[in-house]
Amino acid sequence: MTEATATRDPVDAIWRDHAVPGVAVGLIADGEEWLSGFGVTNVEHPLPVDADTLFQIGSITKTFTATALMRLVERGDVELDAPVRTYLPDLGLRDEDVARRVTLRHLLTHRGGWFGDYFDDTGADDDALARYVANLHTLEQLTPLGALWSYSNSGFALAARVLEVRAGMSAEAALTELVLRPLAMTRSFFFARDAITHRVAAGHFVYDDGTRVARPWYIPRNAHAIGGLISSARDMLKYARFHQGDGTGADSARVLSIESLRLMRTPQAAGPLDAHAGLGWSLREIGGVLMASHTGGTIGQQALLACVPARSFALVVLTNSGHGSLVHQAVLNWTLAARLGIQIPDPVREARSADELSE
Repeated sequence: MTEATATRDPVDAIWRDHAVPGVAVGLIADGEEWLSGFGVTNVEHPLPVDADTLFQIGSITKTFTATALMRLVERGDVELDAPVRTYLPDLGLRDEDVARRVTLRHLLTHRGGWFGDYFDDTGADDDALARYVANLHTLEQLTPLGALWSYSNSGFALAARVLEVRAGMSAEAALTELVLRPLAMTRSFFFARDAITHRVAAGHFVYDDGTRVARPWYIPRNAHAIGGLISSARDMLKYARFHQGDGTGADSARVLSIESLRLMRTPQAAGPLDAHAGLGWSLREIGGVLMASHTGGTIGQQALLACVPARSFALVVLTNSGHGSLVHQAVLNWTLAARLGIQIPDPVREARSADELSE
């Protein structure tokens, strides 16, 4: 049995077991790269999924925004611990003290403390993100600034607005200029008008009576920098190689220093369960080594990117189903065990009484 077959057959079995229409997988392990597609792009208009099929990667986009901001940090255009009002003097939040003190480090580690799941659509023009940020003063402050991790789309959107202002261009243009182009991610886009000429996966929902295409295929403009990137397994492996490499891009030019890449993977604060928050990354120790990962979900699509730099391991799983998280977790568990000999333990279940939970 070849190495490719030894990888493809188990992944094929996982994909079929979960009845997901299509999956693209990219793997870096043992000094080799493996890419493959399974299933179809769309149950209504099926084309085979391959390594270049475009999927919505959802919140994995946040790691790109963090990467772009780290480039500005290295240029001296922003500081992680300077108040955001240094760059956005008109920033308004419900809590004036938080508005005065919040920093990019708070935002990139989900520790702003205000309501995070704010998804109002503010239009398709270049000012969409600015208009979104202008509405943040309406959101309730739930926890003290910096006190704890709580996943925040609205906080990351504020960080993306800093990127726009300091880069002097739209978030999409900044991410393209600072990250996508230097890494030669030529099949990664933010706008449907750019993706539509390529092979594109539609999202799906699985119901008792069958699988249906999820509609609309749409991400609001103000969410592009926090969840709107459209990419392929091949391009995402380019990104993974960069993040566990020496900081150079496709033409060997310096994109980020090794120190900045390591800082992004350095625990900044406690995260959920046994994880920690890095700068844009979720960090977890597995088998004595650090795994940096992020997941992403859109309407009927689920994605995973996981890197274990110490073992030169990276995995990307892109799916076109709301059930896709079951696939990418199973593929991650299998590849870690088969390639690195690492078993991810099951979460510990601990019963708590209502009185204990209220304390």
